Amino acid sequence: MQNNINLKIFNGWNTAKASYVDAGKKLIFPWPTMRLNPGFSGPTYNWRNTNEGIQRPMFDAEYRLPAPVISSLAPDTVIVSGNSFTITINGANFSMHSLIMWGNDALPVTAWNSNQITATVPGHLVTAPGIVSVSVITPAKYGGGGPSNTLAFYIILASDFNNVGGRNTVMVYPNPAKDELTIAYVFTEPCKMEMDLYDLNGQVVKELSKGDYIKGNGTIIVDVSNLLQGLYQLIINTARGGMSGKIAIMR
Repeated sequence: MQNNINLKIFNGWNTAKASYVDAGKKLIFPWPTMRLNPGFSGPTYNWRNTNEGIQRPMFDAEYRLPAPVISSLAPDTVIVSGNSFTITINGANFSMHSLIMWGNDALPVTAWNSNQITATVPGHLVTAPGIVSVSVITPAKYGGGGPSNTLAFYIILASDFNNVGGRNTVMVYPNPAKDELTIAYVFTEPCKMEMDLYDLNGQVVKELSKGDYIKGNGTIIVDVSNLLQGLYQLIINTARGGMSGKIAIMR
């Protein structure tokens, strides 16, 4: 038997069958089921009626939990390593059955409360640079009301070009970059520096410095918005030595 009712309008509730609870039989089993969503079949709440001082189940109702909401990730960036690490997600509407979705991989939750959950990200998921969409979902069989919003997690290449010559250092960030790449330098020993950005075919795509004389502290902002997504090689040469490293462009 099916009887549709509008739960928001109390005076619109209909009676499935008058006097369904019989005072003599006291209705122990079965009892009718109320479905708030016909596609969901896991009972989570019971309504009870007291008859002659004895509580009896009237019906079970299926109820969906609010969808999780995530506000921040800690950390939100790691360097490519192949080492596992713990990620903490802050937000709301988490449950003990929630799963952290790392892209298409479901990570079991290791600790939780309604506003924070943690999981271990295995090392094999952080062996290459990239941007991972992270979300939280509570499976439907546990009353989940849908997936959360997503936040971006960055897996980056090491960006420290330390000791390009003597006491001179260069830092390159962010890595991956989106539209701009920052090259910060500290040159305690003045010298000339050449910097070029190559694609993986060995072609120069950006000539950043033509042997300019560098001294002191400073930054160089490089526009990479016209470059295709992918990996590039940054080569730095000075009169005192040089270094190279891969830069990722991700969007």
